Amino acid sequence: MDKIKKKILLLPFLALLLLPAVSSYGQTAVGVAQLGSDQDARSAAVAHETTRVIELILNQMDGYYAQRLSAVKEGQEAVAVGQNDYLIHGNVEKTGQATRITLRLYGKQSQQEDWQIQRDIESAFELFDVAEQAAVALLENLSGQTLRFAELRFVNNGRPGAYRVLIDGYDAGNDVQRLRVLAGTREIQVVQDRMLAVTSLYSQSANLTEGQQRAVEFSIPLLTPEERSRVLAIEEEIAEKWDDPEQTEQVAQLFSRLDFLLADTAYSTDLVEQKERFAKMRRDFELAAAERGTPVKTEDEAAGEKPGWRLGGAVGLAIPLVHALEEHPGKAAVIYGKSLNAYLERKLLSWFAVQLNLALGDTETRLADEEVMAEGGDESPLYGYFSLETALLLQPQLDLGPVSVFLSLGPAIAIGPVRFYEGDMVERYGQSVLALSHGGKLGAGLRVGLPAGWSIGAGALVTGLMNPNAWDRLSGNPMRDSSQPALDTWRREVQLGFSKEF
Repeated sequence: MDKIKKKILLLPFLALLLLPAVSSYGQTAVGVAQLGSDQDARSAAVAHETTRVIELILNQMDGYYAQRLSAVKEGQEAVAVGQNDYLIHGNVEKTGQATRITLRLYGKQSQQEDWQIQRDIESAFELFDVAEQAAVALLENLSGQTLRFAELRFVNNGRPGAYRVLIDGYDAGNDVQRLRVLAGTREIQVVQDRMLAVTSLYSQSANLTEGQQRAVEFSIPLLTPEERSRVLAIEEEIAEKWDDPEQTEQVAQLFSRLDFLLADTAYSTDLVEQKERFAKMRRDFELAAAERGTPVKTEDEAAGEKPGWRLGGAVGLAIPLVHALEEHPGKAAVIYGKSLNAYLERKLLSWFAVQLNLALGDTETRLADEEVMAEGGDESPLYGYFSLETALLLQPQLDLGPVSVFLSLGPAIAIGPVRFYEGDMVERYGQSVLALSHGGKLGAGLRVGLPAGWSIGAGALVTGLMNPNAWDRLSGNPMRDSSQPALDTWRREVQLGFSKEF
């Protein structure tokens, strides 16, 4: 019974594996490689158009389906044909005053070129027509049939704009005015990539006879009903909030939404007039907002509240570190801890950011073992550090014109080598050790905006980082790793630096 259940469960997977074979059963697969060309612009245009024509006609032929491939180099046909039954490839090149087009048909079963056609075209007016004739001749040789064509004329009775034509579901080109298609039953579609979605302007099945000329008429609207409703709703909301000082930023956002919706009007070029009208409305609103004392924020000011990157660097000077001098017992030197800090910050929200720091400086540890404390006092051993730090920071910010006041608070983790300056520490742990620490950052400061996204900032910062042994000593527990010292980095410093937002 269990075996039967397992077989039943396997049936869907077997069906999925067999689907590709079933879908292509009875059809001839043809790989259509992009025709190669020389540096001549005309040759490149003919190569592109001929490749498109071959693919389009193949997809209309009963019993065949085309797969577009990249260009094939000579001698690579056996590999390029892949799982296809045939490979169509070739090239277009300039030869003297003529343009030569060469098309080849490679058979997977025969493992050789089954057929080839070459045409030299001297007249620029006949260039694309002769190239199409060569493509048709190759496909007739492939199928053993005479291909019969009808002609479609595409007539736009509406507004000017860009559109795409699909024949039997396959892309037949942009802004097509005339198109030769195979006689027979064809699915004809005209679509547009519009403001809100891909919109169908024409979709009909037509039974075409050889030599028939058929007009495909459609109308491009200025706006579809859905688009008109969306734009009018935004415009009405702008009018409703126009005079409310507390809604200044909301109105600015509504204008930005209109800018986004009307960013590309190629589908209906008459919309340019609407774009200009809304642009004038926006300028009028910004003037009115400035006159009533609630100016609209500039792009640079608004960018500071949006997700973005900031790259910066700073130098810091810490509080004095009073350190005993071994060569002069009883005397001490005042050493100012210093640091260099480069950081990359990603603002995730207007008040939240992730920061990656590369810090270099010196400090002293407060939680060292009593056995390795320097002789003659209770001062802490001094050491230098070089660490890579990552922090998640809450960053509330208050904008005061070009100056902004900010606060940074959040957890941090750091890894990097430390180098000891004290003899006892060196004797016990070596010249340097690799430290992995965690803790937090707290800072406040101000930033003055400069042109092109630059700013200069100053502030106070406290960074507290401790390795596991230091956390043990702080909690009164035995240190978990006697091979590592208890290390704590306390950077209490003022900083000055530059940064750039992008």
